[in-house]
Amino acid sequence: SNASELHVELKQDGDALVLSVRDNGVGFDPDQVTNDRFGLEGIRERARLFGGRAQIKSAIGKGTHIHVEMPLSQPDENDW
Repeated sequence: SNASELHVELKQDGDALVLSVRDNGVGFDPDQVTNDRFGLEGIRERARLFGGRAQIKSAIGKGTHIHVEMPLSQPDENDW
């Protein structure tokens, strides 16, 4: 990412665990990421499997921000 700064925050917000990773790197255009690049989709899928969600924002020249929220309790098997 060619970043000179990286900010990582992990905190509890109510019944959720929130992870925020932000850098000041070169960034990328999320709309230009091809389907054969599984890194970003893998983050989203792992969050979803644990009942959470992930949001990835980036822009060329503006760095990248990954925000993940996960519930502290396990999802009920009947929710699958």
